[in-house]
This record gives sequence, structure tokens and C-alpha cells, in this order.
Amino acid sequence: MRSNFSIGKIVDILKCNAGNDYFGVKMRIDRTSLLLALLIIIFAYPLVKSDSVSNFSVHSHQPIVLVKNGYPVHNINTSIDYPTIQSAIDANETEDGHIIFVDAGIYYEHVYVNKNLTLIGENKDNTIIDGGETGKVVQLNTRASVTGFTIRNGDYGVWVRPGFSIMPMYVGFVLNDNYIVNNNYGGIHLERCGGNIVTNNVVANNILFGIHLYHAGNNTISNNTVLNNGHGIDFYGNSNDNTLRNNNMTDNEYNFGLILRGETRNFLYGTSSKPGIVNDVDPSNIVNGKPIYYMVNRSNEQVPSDAGYIWLDNCTNITINGCDLSNNLQGILLLFANNVSIINNNIADNVYGTHVWIYSSNNTIIGNTLEDNLNGVYLSDYSRFTTMRNNSINGGQMNFGVSPDIARHLKDASYLMNDIDTSNNLDGKPIIYWINQHDRQVPTNSGYVMLINSTNILIEDLNLSNNVRNIFLLASNNTVIANNSIVNSIYGIDVGDYGWFDYDTSIYHRFYSFNTTIKRNILVDNGVGIRIRSDNSTISNSTLYRNPLGICLTGTSNSKISRNVVVASDMNVISPSPPPDLYIFYYPEWPWEYSRELTQLEIGGIIVGGDYNVVYGNTVVNSYYSISMRDEIRGIMGYRNLIFSNNFINSTGYYQAIGWRRGNYWDNGYPAGGNYWSNYNGTDFHSGLYQNETGSDGIGDEEFLAFPLHDYEVLDGYPLMAPISVFDAGSWNEVNCDLSIISNSTVSDFQLNKTQKITSFNVTGETGLGFCRITVPNVIVQDFWQGNYTVLVKGQPVESRNWTDEDNTYIYFTYPHSTYKVTIVPIKHCSGITNDAFSYHMHLGKKKICKTAKFY
Repeated sequence: MRSNFSIGKIVDILKCNAGNDYFGVKMRIDRTSLLLALLIIIFAYPLVKSDSVSNFSVHSHQPIVLVKNGYPVHNINTSIDYPTIQSAIDANETEDGHIIFVDAGIYYEHVYVNKNLTLIGENKDNTIIDGGETGKVVQLNTRASVTGFTIRNGDYGVWVRPGFSIMPMYVGFVLNDNYIVNNNYGGIHLERCGGNIVTNNVVANNILFGIHLYHAGNNTISNNTVLNNGHGIDFYGNSNDNTLRNNNMTDNEYNFGLILRGETRNFLYGTSSKPGIVNDVDPSNIVNGKPIYYMVNRSNEQVPSDAGYIWLDNCTNITINGCDLSNNLQGILLLFANNVSIINNNIADNVYGTHVWIYSSNNTIIGNTLEDNLNGVYLSDYSRFTTMRNNSINGGQMNFGVSPDIARHLKDASYLMNDIDTSNNLDGKPIIYWINQHDRQVPTNSGYVMLINSTNILIEDLNLSNNVRNIFLLASNNTVIANNSIVNSIYGIDVGDYGWFDYDTSIYHRFYSFNTTIKRNILVDNGVGIRIRSDNSTISNSTLYRNPLGICLTGTSNSKISRNVVVASDMNVISPSPPPDLYIFYYPEWPWEYSRELTQLEIGGIIVGGDYNVVYGNTVVNSYYSISMRDEIRGIMGYRNLIFSNNFINSTGYYQAIGWRRGNYWDNGYPAGGNYWSNYNGTDFHSGLYQNETGSDGIGDEEFLAFPLHDYEVLDGYPLMAPISVFDAGSWNEVNCDLSIISNSTVSDFQLNKTQKITSFNVTGETGLGFCRITVPNVIVQDFWQGNYTVLVKGQPVESRNWTDEDNTYIYFTYPHSTYKVTIVPIKHCSGITNDAFSYHMHLGKKKICKTAKFY
């Protein structure tokens, strides 16, 4: 039988025996009164110990009057006083069921409660536990009751975590009538715990959150005022079956909602039953003066237009019309919700404006205005058949997109079949969501591009920003993506594949993209600049800046990465960088946090997963790895790829490159050479296939071991002595050609004049001896000069050396450093020899000395 005993009765008895003057005055209690109080406690103790702490009715405005012996903390049961709260808890005499009463004052300590105690503050305005700006001010891992305190100035105000199980463990504490304020991270943190009561508290001015439930279930949160925190009240992970009543959330950055990151996503993706996350939250809970509508297992209803927040869980045929929804983790959240109509709402300043999440289909989003939500409209992996019309989405960090991992979760092609037309706009630009389109050009004013099962599409001259992806291709062939500016997305350009298993036919269907051309794009501040799974493709002449992962080939073969510049693909560009257990509270979200690659620390300039690709003429600077030949996320290793004529400069990681199985080729033989490595310290006194011939050739005399581990060895047999510049030399005999220059000078103003048959460029250096090694395709050598040419520096011929192979002629010469113009010109005719007019020129690799040379 439940006892009617309460601490309030003890308080009343003590007050009566203390006389009339007991408000804040130290009184002496006669021995009879004290004995009576102790007898009540002793006889009541078994009932307290066996019954739930929730039976206590504590009123901190009714002071307890005690005999005090100089110490401010009192165990009522033992009549022993203590100097600190923690010493009273830790005392051997303090046992489960005891009551600790704390006088008004400031207590600079961190209180750890590991006994079933009741802690009562004399007055919550003046009984203060101060954490000194560190740690957990009050930590509970047992059935305890805490009432009548101000708990402030820690990392966390009240922290409850009884264990490590993902399922909540019963604790049964009561947190009643406290101020929990001014903490660095959070007010009340409930983790992996259940059966607790949090009531009548003021939770304010905590930087990250007010009340946070993390894998916490069967808790009652009621009658709390939660204001001016980062999050007001939020749920994270497997937080089910909590009851919320009469909580007032006001002026928090995000008042209420579900944290759709990390363990919440993992839990919902792993659940096989709906609705997944269910709590009892009725409209008595208020966000900025408006009720919360958290609807579970409902159908054929309309949400009242006074809603301040809307969460639909396992609902069908619900209409949301004419609501103003702001300052929450979501404006509208759909879980297992179908046939929902979201019409003519104003949705602003939320983390997600409208989040159509797991297993939510056949929903309609029409005529809504979404302003300044970090994420505007987000369509999840397992949702399909969404119809969008006439929505205006503006000012978001990620205005629009489908889940970055949608290709992994597709069950059949219908998961892609959303009906989204160009009446929807992102910052005034139309959404392009094309399915089964062919031979078209995407309008240049577009704000987002998705192609599915499409061919021969041109995406050119677009300025795209602030979406989950800016350009997304699935199973689309012969696409050209050129001259676009792409910034601030999880994936700048994502060319993927998708597949599913047809159980009726036992056939696994897989759809790839082929023949994708990506050229002359600028990609800045995306998570992954370019991710591509598309054989026979080209990525060229693009600039990628501050994308933690620059270019990623995943399972791609027979493709070419050439003449791209990749700068600062490094973890250091990620900001903010909070502690791992706190990142979920930091907004704006990392624009790359949903990337599988980046969450598994695939960081660097270029990653090649696939076979028979060519990586040529790229410059990678200040990146974690310049290049890696393994896509670890998918277990795809780069094998039989050719990597040469690249500049790998100032890797911020331990190594410039990582190879695989010695199966890649890190140079193109001699005389073509390998790559420039900024950490190569070799010399160049020799030349030739075995680097044993006299004279320099711009190639190091010693091979370079860029990565030493046997299975992943990177060995460049012909490392370059200076950076290489690769220039587009145009089309010759319908073949595109490059001309490259290796030089320790700065090379600029490259020109190739087909009319005058002249090639020229400037070299600039401050001191010492400069050198150039020019690689000219033989088709140009023959067409321009018929094999007869000379090299002029500042208008004067210089001595040069040369080598040839089947494709190219290689010309090497030196000069004292300054600023000069270098020109390679044909010799129209020459005869005789003079001392003051000579040149060295080559014809099929043989040196000739000519008298009376004329240079054109």
C-alpha cells in the first residue's frame, strides 16, 4: 500500500515546534521537538526506501529549522552537519533514504549523488551550487530528489547517465523547483535513463541546450520554463515513451524537436517497425506562445493553424495549411507519414524547414514559403513520390536536396520518382529534377540539378550554391558539366549509380553513369568537391578550393583526371570543430557531415578507386593527402592506374601519397618522367634512361619513395626537379594536345600562335640559374617547324638539349634568373657558320649548327 508520508509533513512538524520566528533565523529546537522529528524520520524510513521517490512532495519555500553547529549542510536523519554538500553525501553515516538540507549560500563544488537521497535547498534563489565554469555541477546516477537550488556555471547543470546500454536504465530521480542556468553546454542532460521526473524548473541561458534526452525513455517532463538556450527541449537517439506536459519553451534558438543527426539517424535506419520514435507530447507544451502538435497514429485530420511545431508519426491523410512555424529543430517533421498535404505555410528559422524522412511517401508540398532555415526541404532515403509545386525556398545553408546516401537505400526505381517541377525555386532559381530526359540543356538560371536515367544533357554556366548536392546524376550518360560555379554543399558534383534486387526474378539490377565530362568548373567550400562513379569519363581544368575531399573516383575505370588545381583539401578547413560528443548541437551543420567519405576521414586532394585511370597534369597543394589510391569506404582499391606530370605540394598529412599493391604506375617512363614532389630532395646532374649520362634533364637522379609501406608503396622512378605547368595546345589532327613546361621559374603568359608558328611564355626568377624542360607533341614540332626550330631567351638563341620519344620532343635549357620571354621559333633557312649568329636546333633529335639563321 502506497504511503502518505511526505517531506512536507516533516517540514510542518519542525516548523510548529520551532516557534513563530523561523524565516531565515537560526533557531534552537528543544530536545523533545528534535526527538519527535527523528522518530518520524526513523519510522518513515522503510516506507521512503521502498516507495518511489516520486511520492515526495517537497516545497522549498517552507524552511526547515535546525540546530546548527557552524556548518551549513545538514543530514536531518543523523543530525550531523557538514561543510559541503559532497561531504554530507559521502559520509558513512549518510544512508539511502536520508534527507540533506542545505542552507542558503554559494557552494563552489561539483556534487555527485550516488545514494538514494533527498537534497533540499533552503531557497532556490539563494542556495547556489556553482561549478566554477567546469564539469558537471550535479551528477546523478541513482534514485535521488533535488529541489530548491540554483545550479549554475558548469559545463552541464544536471547530468544523469547511469550506464552505457542503448536502452534506458531506470533511475527514478526527481528534479523539482530549481533554477538551472548559465552553463557552458547544457542545463539538464538525461542519457540512457528512465523513470525520472523533471518538473517546475526554470532552465535558462545554457549555451547548447535546456533539456536534452539522449537514449532516454519513460521520463516525465512537466511544468518547466525553458528559455534562452541553444535548444529548448530535444530528443536524440532512441528516446521513446517520454511524457511532456505544460512546458513553456520561449526564445530558445531552436525551441523543440528531434535531432536528426548521428545516433538518431542510425537508430531510425536500423528500425524495422514503425513508427520508430514515439513520445506523448500534447498541445499543453508551448513554443514561443504556440502549441506543439505531435501526432501519432492519426488520420484524416487537419492540423490547427495556430501550430508552433508539427511532428507527424505514422499518420495518413493529414493536412497542414496556413501555419507559421519557426525557431525549432524542424518546422514540420514526417516519420512514416503518408499522403500528407503541406500547403501555404510560412516556415522560417528552423534547422529543417520541412523534413520528409524515413518511409514517408505520396506527400504533397505546395505553395509554401521557407525562409532562412538551415535546411529548407530535405527528402530522405526511404521516401518517394513526393510532389512539389510553387514553393519558395530562400536563405538556407542547404535549401534543398535528397539524402546523400539515397543510392545505397533504393529498393526499386520508384524511390527516385518524385514530381518536382521548375515552379519551385531556390533563392529565386528553379529546381531542375529531370527523369528520363534526353538531348537537352539545363537552363542557366537553375538553382539545383538532378538527372535520373537521362542522356546527352548539357549543364553549363550555372551558379549553384547551398544545397545538399548542387549537381546530382544517377544512371545518366553522356552528360557534360562545364563552366559552373559550385559552392557550399555536401557534394558539389555527385555522379552516382543505384541498384536493387528484384526478388521476383532473383536479378540484381545496377545502373551506372557513363561518359561524364566535367570541365572548367570552380568548386569551393563543399564537403566533397566531385564524387564520381562513371566509366570513360573526364574531369579536367577545374579548380577545387577548401573541399575537405577534392576529387573522388569510386569504382570508376578508364577515366582521366587532368589539369585540375586542388587546394586545401584538409580537415583543418572544417569549422566549427566541437568535442565529438557535442557536435550534434553545433549549427550551422557541417556541410559535409552526411558524407560517408568525410565521416570516415577520407580526406585529401584526389582519391582514385578503380582501374586503368590516368591522373595527369594536376596540381594538389596543402591537402592532407595529395593523392590516395584507395576508396576505403567501399573497399575499392586503385589498381593499374597511371599517375604522371602532377604537382604534389606541401601535404599536411604524414605522406604525400598512398598507393596499393605496387599495381599503379607513378611515372610515364623516360624521358616523359614522373611527378613533382615538394618533399623530394634529390639532385639533377645526370640524364638518360638510367640517369647515368652526363648533363641535366629536369629529372631527379634518384627515384623517390613517396610512401614506404610494401603493400601501399608509391615509387616514382623519374621524379621531376621543379613544378610542371600543363597548357592546352588545342586540337591537332582531331586530337587534343597538351604542351608542358617543367621549370624552377614562374611560368606565365603562355601563347601558341598557329599562324606565325611560334610558341612563347615568360619565365621569372630572382636569383641563381633557371631551367626549363619543355614537352612539345611531335605533331606540333612537325607542323610548326618541320623539326627545325630554335629556342630564344630574351630574343637571343640559347644552347639546349633534347630527347624524343614516339609522341613528344623534350627540350632542356638554362638561363640566369631574371624575367625573360622564351620563344620557340622555326628556322626558315640557314647556311654557313658565323661566330656572331648561331643557334642550336633539332631535327629528329640531332643537333645542327647553322650559319646565317633567320628566326620566324
